[in-house]
Amino acid sequence: MSRGNAWALAIGALVLLCVGAFFSTFERKEVDVDVPPSGKAATDRFYALERAMRGMGIPAHSVSGIPVGDESLVVFGVNPANLDRDDAVDLLALADDGGRVVLRTGSEAEMTRAFFWKNLGKAVGLASAGPGCVELQGQAAEKSYEWCGTRVKLRAAARIDGISDTKGDLMVTFHYGEGTITLVPSLEPFSGRGIEDPVARRLVVRVLHLDDHEQSAALVYRVEGDRIWSLLFTRGWPAMLAFTLLLAAWAVSRAVRLGPLLDTRRADRRALVEHVQAAGEFLYRRDRGRGLHARVCAGVLARARRLDPGADDLEGESLHARLAERFDEAPADVALAFRPPVDANAFRDSVAILSRLRRHP
Repeated sequence: MSRGNAWALAIGALVLLCVGAFFSTFERKEVDVDVPPSGKAATDRFYALERAMRGMGIPAHSVSGIPVGDESLVVFGVNPANLDRDDAVDLLALADDGGRVVLRTGSEAEMTRAFFWKNLGKAVGLASAGPGCVELQGQAAEKSYEWCGTRVKLRAAARIDGISDTKGDLMVTFHYGEGTITLVPSLEPFSGRGIEDPVARRLVVRVLHLDDHEQSAALVYRVEGDRIWSLLFTRGWPAMLAFTLLLAAWAVSRAVRLGPLLDTRRADRRALVEHVQAAGEFLYRRDRGRGLHARVCAGVLARARRLDPGADDLEGESLHARLAERFDEAPADVALAFRPPVDANAFRDSVAILSRLRRHP
């Protein structure tokens, strides 16, 4: 057997060994991987509840804002303490007109100050009784479910059903007008994947009466706030006032006409000065000052050569060095003065140095 055939046989045997090892150790498994919600499921906390209710034959839809339809059940997923007066009145009107409204209780401070809770407290004698928890037991091999939130107390005549302890009701349903309101300690069983827990699922069925397929439900996951202009002028006026003051201060600091007054030229010389300035501006703008600079340089050189005849035959750096020694200036400054200007700043610097040379005795 040749060496090439031996290598081919060895490689083939190695490949077969690897394939055999893979199939002998391979084991197929199904693994559940939790992925973050996306799309509507990421913005709508009642998306899973909506799908579950539709699967049970109950018409349910998620809405943004106080519903205006004829739904018999409204699950309100927004903190009622954050509602303005109009939205709070509209929400109470849903129950007053015969609907069933389910919402979570607020904290003791919210139930004392918020407009919604104060109106509800006057109607049914509702008051906070402090935080608490209720542990709901499941069937065999099911973990218990703990439901925590704020307890409430209300007039016994208004109460229909609920889950309570010695200190108050954790979940309570009571009459309001022609309809009912159900207060729950939290919306965790109704939100996200909370309904996947079997104990929480039975709790949701009990609270929402999902065995009644004749009802229709609106699941409010968000309430649109006031219009931007209304918020600006009712709540944002301190920020607008501060911004206006800062803007006025910036305008005063930047505006020239609000600064100190400049001295007015004498009337008999004003026209002459303005004509001279206009002529100089015209000469500068015609060729960016190069012609005017050349004329000033020629005048300075003519005067310097009259004062120092030895400079007649000099050019370039030797001339600049001779002029710097003659007029007691730095050679670099003299060279800069005779260099053609590239912009307005260079033109002013060159003319300033040439003026000093021109005035020197």
